[in-house]
Amino acid sequence: MHKAMPAGDSDRVRTVRGFQNVLINALKLAESGESEAARRIIYWLIRDYPDDYRVWWALANVTNQMDEAQMALNEALRLKPDQTEARELLERLEQRS
Repeated sequence: MHKAMPAGDSDRVRTVRGFQNVLINALKLAESGESEAARRIIYWLIRDYPDDYRVWWALANVTNQMDEAQMALNEALRLKPDQTEARELLERLEQRS
């Protein structure tokens, strides 16, 4: 028999799925050349999920502004210091500036 999730848990699951869907859609927009629209969506996500590494990593990867990318990577690394890929990208950007 399948147990129903407590109401609070099902709300959290829907929220997480919604977050992931929005983030994936923003990244798809960026891939299709709509990086400004993707940035706006990601900033909306940052407002609601400022402690989620993934939004900062996404911003770093969709922006065309080096200072914004560096800021986003620094924030991502503050939240998840063991992220080698973020650290390597930040080092490459710092070498360019």
